Amino acid sequence: MWRTIMPKKQIKKEYTHYAWMFGVVPVYLRIDSEGQIEEMCTRNYVPVWTGQLARFLFRIFALPIELIGQGERFVQHWFKITGTIK
Repeated sequence: MWRTIMPKKQIKKEYTHYAWMFGVVPVYLRIDSEGQIEEMCTRNYVPVWTGQLARFLFRIFALPIELIGQGERFVQHWFKITGTIK
């Protein structure tokens, strides 16, 4: 799928928060009661490959840190939550 286009009704039903992944890719998140991210989707009209590219570039950055044994303390995904979906 090249991009995600969902009606507002579906977004409100399936996701709970607006966020930015790594500060560059706008996404929708579904966060459970324990604060864990259950699902993520790029926002409407944002190509899906932008999220995949951001994760790939982040993994390249994180690889040396994991190789020297500091990976367990390193953030695997970074999201800046910007609001709740109402």
